[in-house]
Amino acid sequence: MKIGIMTWFQYHNYGTALQLYALNEKCRNLGYDAYTINYLAKNTSGRQKIAVKMKNLINGYFYKSVYGDSGRRRKFQDFLEKNVKFTERCATLGELEDLNDSLDAFICGSDQIWSPLCFDSHYFLDFVSDSNRMLSYAPSIGTFSINNKEIENRIKKLASRFSHLSLREASGARLISELTGRSAATVLDPTLLLERDEWMKIAKRKYIKQEGYGLVYMLGQEESHWKRIGSFSKEARIPVVVIPVYERDFKRAGCLKEPVGPQEFIALIDGASFVFTDSFHGTIFAMNFNKPFCVFERFKKRDSNNQNSRIHHILELTGLTERIFKPGKRWDDYVKKIDFGRVNQVIGMLRKESVSYLKEALEQIQRYLESGGNPKKKNIRTNHTLCCGCGVCSCVCPANAISIEYSRDGFKEAVIDGLKCISCGKCEKVCPFVGIRGEGIEGHEVYSYKDLRNSVLSVSSSGGLAYALSELALDSHYDVCGCAFDRSRQNAEHIVVSSREELHRLQGSKYMQSDFERASKLLVDSKKAVIFGLPCQISAARKLRGGDGVYIDLICHGVPSYNLYKKYQDYLARTYSMDTRHMDIIFRYKQSGWREIYIYTADSRKKHICHQSKDPYFLSFEHGICYAEQCFECPFRDKSEADLRIGDFWGPMYDSDKTGVSMAVVLTQTGRAWMEELEKSQKGRIEAAGSENYFRYQQTVNVPKPLNREKFLGELQENSTRLEKLVSVYVAPLEKERRFCEKVGPVLVFVKRRLKKALFK
Repeated sequence: MKIGIMTWFQYHNYGTALQLYALNEKCRNLGYDAYTINYLAKNTSGRQKIAVKMKNLINGYFYKSVYGDSGRRRKFQDFLEKNVKFTERCATLGELEDLNDSLDAFICGSDQIWSPLCFDSHYFLDFVSDSNRMLSYAPSIGTFSINNKEIENRIKKLASRFSHLSLREASGARLISELTGRSAATVLDPTLLLERDEWMKIAKRKYIKQEGYGLVYMLGQEESHWKRIGSFSKEARIPVVVIPVYERDFKRAGCLKEPVGPQEFIALIDGASFVFTDSFHGTIFAMNFNKPFCVFERFKKRDSNNQNSRIHHILELTGLTERIFKPGKRWDDYVKKIDFGRVNQVIGMLRKESVSYLKEALEQIQRYLESGGNPKKKNIRTNHTLCCGCGVCSCVCPANAISIEYSRDGFKEAVIDGLKCISCGKCEKVCPFVGIRGEGIEGHEVYSYKDLRNSVLSVSSSGGLAYALSELALDSHYDVCGCAFDRSRQNAEHIVVSSREELHRLQGSKYMQSDFERASKLLVDSKKAVIFGLPCQISAARKLRGGDGVYIDLICHGVPSYNLYKKYQDYLARTYSMDTRHMDIIFRYKQSGWREIYIYTADSRKKHICHQSKDPYFLSFEHGICYAEQCFECPFRDKSEADLRIGDFWGPMYDSDKTGVSMAVVLTQTGRAWMEELEKSQKGRIEAAGSENYFRYQQTVNVPKPLNREKFLGELQENSTRLEKLVSVYVAPLEKERRFCEKVGPVLVFVKRRLKKALFK
């Protein structure tokens, strides 16, 4: 049975690396094929307050971590490469969901992957379609309480899915039990599943010649703790050996100069006669290796982010709470002999119980799979949740089992009739979120384009590149597929045009999710077509059509809920008495500006023009609180299946431009050939620009999903709720924070420079 382990590994922290190794090793010892899921954590716990940013900035200079040291980094990488098997890189939910087909069982744990301070739903295995294949082993919440209600609700929902539920600390198990109403076992940290002899098999023996030293491993920044360590060292007449955590530690007596990796860490613990630490894993390695120790509390009791619970828990289990440093206690109080016979007996019993929990849970999953599990139809909804509503799947379904409908949240998505589905899997082959492909943007040529015709610039969102390419396509007898606003339906839809008279319908931005399905069906029979669309739509179109045609995707932030647009219609009708059933809308009204965005709406009697900072629709869009689920898990931010990627050319290069400039990223030979033909047409000015401009001024990573997004979308569904009220509650605080950051940003830059000068005089 192949097992996927979901935990942290990218932080070059000894506990993180060694708990990962231990859980992999124990699974292998139990006879399973263990893989670590190659996913890097995303913190979605909310935006940092400016005061916290300032504090972190200052601490970052005075307590600069050694984690970035190349030698140290290499030791961690070598250790993981040698001892741990990884899956393919999984950057987004779609790639994680693909693992449902290649792995049999999934374990999340250990470390603080369930901490509300760095919440990431993927560490609760939200990508696993069958909860009977899931188990949690010793994830830690880390804190005594969950202070954020939104995070608490999400943790409750996610933790309730587990068939086998365990946590590392009793406080965490109590929290989860209270939330879910289910019993949660308490098990040991994975590093305690292995005995000292098992650890010494991988230790870097004789790392230092010195013996009988006091090992110091401190993650905190409390200088008074260091003073007490110095006093104890002198009183006991034992030299100290310091494992550096911050660059300033190198100035301390006894600090090791050579990089210390996980294997060296084990050897240093083994060679010590005493251990001083404020680290959870420093504490449990000292206990496991039967080394006397003194543990300092890294967090103050009143700190809302207090993470001392994990150390308290293991010390209470082993009866060693007296090893916690207390001001006023003398050195003699810490050199009292520890009854390690009793400690080993307790840990041995807990180890047996923990291994038994892991073994029985995995055996139960294996029996479930051997009995046939929960057989499901083979289609895009079996193991996958992301859907952009492109409708290409419905074009290829031979059983007519797929329809594209609006969800309750107001997004187009595929709905499958399970009775009609014949499990052919054809829909999976064209879905942009299954078997994700794409060419990386980095290193490709980037150009700017500005059309020379004012008539084109005035109605184009940026520099008129899409319009010029469409003209070129029509002149070359290609059909053009692009997005138009349907005034009668008050919606965006992709249409196929074959004449210049229709081309104006495709000009300008439409900040809505478009109906791509009807155009997709037309494109099946169109041999020569230039297709414009969002990256997910273009991916689906290419999977549908193969190499036929030219594919051009648009730089995209996300698509808003159609429920937001309906609320916007209601707002305009009430506020400006506008007939929103037959309304024209221009989302980027260039007559009023390019960089400063204005939204134009008009009916047969009146018009309204609103700046982006005042418009409730655009504010909600800009802050991403209304985006579809897939927009927070987009695999195409830094890669594409298109021939060209186009959008606005932001950045200081065109600060003074008033009418707009387009950016083009050339991704294929086809894309280059079309840009060359466009240059020959002399309709616009094309200039080469470095690819760094794309990564500097466009969104190349997914932003965290706002914690209150579900609430916002839920209230959009209520008839009585007014848009301006929702904006004041959910969006206005985000806008206020952004404006404040824009003002304080230069101050942060100034402080950063001053600190740099002060530190490197």
